[in-house]
Amino acid sequence: MDGPTIQAEVAKLGQVATGYPVARSEWVVERSETIRPAFVIGADGYDSAVRRMSGIEMEEHGAAQIFSVYEIEAAGELPAEVRVMLDPDRTSVYWPLEEGRCRWGFQIQDASEHAATMERLEQLIAETAPWCTARPTQIYWSTLALFARRLTRSSGTGSVWLAGDAAHQAAPVGVHSMNSGLVEARELAARISKILRGEGPWSLLDEFATTMHDTWQRLLGGDSLRTLPGWIRGSSGTGRGSSPACRPRETTSKPLLKQIGLTISP
Repeated sequence: MDGPTIQAEVAKLGQVATGYPVARSEWVVERSETIRPAFVIGADGYDSAVRRMSGIEMEEHGAAQIFSVYEIEAAGELPAEVRVMLDPDRTSVYWPLEEGRCRWGFQIQDASEHAATMERLEQLIAETAPWCTARPTQIYWSTLALFARRLTRSSGTGSVWLAGDAAHQAAPVGVHSMNSGLVEARELAARISKILRGEGPWSLLDEFATTMHDTWQRLLGGDSLRTLPGWIRGSSGTGRGSSPACRPRETTSKPLLKQIGLTISP
């Protein structure tokens, strides 16, 4: 990027055979060309090259969140839907996979609490999801994941704009950074199309930037679950896991829903 001018080299890849008598192939660049697009939407993830090259800075919004993640095989009945476990100081999630497999993400306070062992996994399930009756039989993989809470100072400038993890980063429970990115990319494309067709002013992009930034400031602003509504606080112990994730049109649920990137529709 050179001032207001955007230039990119686009490569076309093709496969060529490189092995004989054992068949083998690899990808090579068949040709490349330089293009000068009118706009660029950087939806290239948390380590966005577009963001770095544009000089757009990210700011921390609260402490990072640590998750102990396990992908496992289990014997017994596994729920077929995603389940979010809400406690006053942590949020954990269960993801169903193919038959007999699932993924757990347990929020922990310190990296020392993570251990890729069956004993630790069973302890976390017992503490966080006592409703789960399936017994873990194998850990396929486990990792310690650190999720920063970050937001760019701006969503873009001139002809370069950001969407998704390139513009904001959050915990994975609601997957709302990625899901919001899909909406943002569509919205940016629609606004840019209007500008290029002469059907709208450049201020359409400024409006997008303001709305997106305000929305994510609200989402990242709620770090604690200590203000849970009564119907969740009263569902502690063994009843916790069977509590509903939300109650439609219940205004007291808004702080809770915000933790997983949801809002109540009228």
